[in-house]
Amino acid sequence: MAYVCTGIDVSAKKLQVASEGSEFEVDNTPEGHQKLIQRLQRHGREIRVCMESTGVYGLDLAMTLYHAKGIEVMVLNPRVARNFARVLMHRSKTDPVDARVLRKYVQRMDFLPWRPPAIEKLQLRAGLSSYRAKPRS
Repeated sequence: MAYVCTGIDVSAKKLQVASEGSEFEVDNTPEGHQKLIQRLQRHGREIRVCMESTGVYGLDLAMTLYHAKGIEVMVLNPRVARNFARVLMHRSKTDPVDARVLRKYVQRMDFLPWRPPAIEKLQLRAGLSSYRAKPRS
């Protein structure tokens, strides 16, 4: 099966996307995630997405993509992505270049599907994100 291969560079505010025949940017918000999914699903084929592990900025996107119909997601170690870019002789480091590198990675390398963390870990994350340290007296 021919997949639509897509690379996504994740930052705090934006997602830079390199997909089949197009490059675009959406906000890294729940609304932006839905726009991204709708745009990817227009191809009418199965989609494979590669993104870097970016901690807090990428987990919500990875979870949303994981649950979207027809989309498989791979979350790549940033060091692996950097080394792959070196092999391709990409010296510049911009968001569009990084998205293209991730797209090439998903096209050429074995696909390792990402699985969400255990529910206990997600609950811990949710609890920690609402925690506010009290100042010492």
